[in-house]
Amino acid sequence: MPLESPNSFEGQPNPERKDAEQELTLVEREALADAWFAMVMESGDRPLEVSEWDNNKIREWLNETLRQDTEKLVNDWNLAPSAELVEKIQNSPDAEHRSKLEMNYLTDMMAKLRPLGRGNNRSGAWDSYPKIMRQSESMNCVAKSLLAKNLLDRAGVKSDMANPAMHAMNVAELANGEHYFVDTTSGQLARIQPLSRDIDGVTVLEIDVPGVEYRLLPLLNDDELSKPIVGNFRALHDEVVSPEGFKTQAGWGASERTEAQEFFTIFRTEFAATDWDSIWDKLYTRYATFEKSPGWKSEKQRVGDFQEAFDSIMLDIEGHLGQMTDPEAVRHMRKELGDNLDGIRTYLVNDDRAVLGLLGPVGTSLVESLYGKLSVLSREKPEVAREVTDYLFSNWKRFKE
Repeated sequence: MPLESPNSFEGQPNPERKDAEQELTLVEREALADAWFAMVMESGDRPLEVSEWDNNKIREWLNETLRQDTEKLVNDWNLAPSAELVEKIQNSPDAEHRSKLEMNYLTDMMAKLRPLGRGNNRSGAWDSYPKIMRQSESMNCVAKSLLAKNLLDRAGVKSDMANPAMHAMNVAELANGEHYFVDTTSGQLARIQPLSRDIDGVTVLEIDVPGVEYRLLPLLNDDELSKPIVGNFRALHDEVVSPEGFKTQAGWGASERTEAQEFFTIFRTEFAATDWDSIWDKLYTRYATFEKSPGWKSEKQRVGDFQEAFDSIMLDIEGHLGQMTDPEAVRHMRKELGDNLDGIRTYLVNDDRAVLGLLGPVGTSLVESLYGKLSVLSREKPEVAREVTDYLFSNWKRFKE
């Protein structure tokens, strides 16, 4: 259900709001063009007339280079959809029938994109655009969202890229008006009933879905798809030059820092010449203002707390599964856990231990360990514990995969 409360995010004033966008300086324009050409672009030329461009023209150029390279990568990797299915979607006169076809398309797209970038030792934390995706054969959530946006556009499915806290994904609107949370990184495809708000000039969808960890989905305009990548360079710079980096960010560790340092070393000249903080603030002023607002800061804190707790839970689950070397035994235990979902939830929430008699030794050990972790979390952060529990059971089907 959409969030409705007296303390709605829309009603929280932002004392730091600044509406006036400042133009990039000549030095910033030239440095950005040099860096983008060297680091991001897979095809095309570095424009010579960039010194004459205003911010709008620069955003258009950044976006167009991404569009062209994403298009090329989709074609080269044979990700393009069935021309027959696209034709059926676009020629369907009935909204409900078209929506069913669009759902088929979404499901097929998720199956194609989710496995991409797996199978190597890279974290892929910084791999957010086609050139680096091709070179590294890995990708982060921004990269997958760009691919998804391209594929949805090809089929004529209405969609937006969204930048929830520390993430990127897509929102699709079917012909019948239904909205879907489309996360090709996690594999989540969930129907949502969003409440749309304009906050500091940014369109934000508010949602409340047990299986989705985010409550606020800030949307990007179609000419602003470069924003997460500029933000990535900004964060990568901070990761390298800050003594602590992003150690406090849930799920981040040594590999993310090492990959940032390697990338920074290769493009040391470009990073030295480019003030990514200033460029980001000037090109994406409304987002810069939005991200300083109390409601967004609260959302980032909530998501961070959730991810830290959930990552600990998942490490525990993976640790128990890792003890099992027989693939058939792993499949059996996944099925066992899935088949006893209701009893496990009753145990974790209400301390009813009856289900333990239905589980094998490893399953019993795993569920008892989950109970202990959630009990501690409930005492320290009860709201986080509730969110983690709801999320865990909403996505329990993964145990049967």
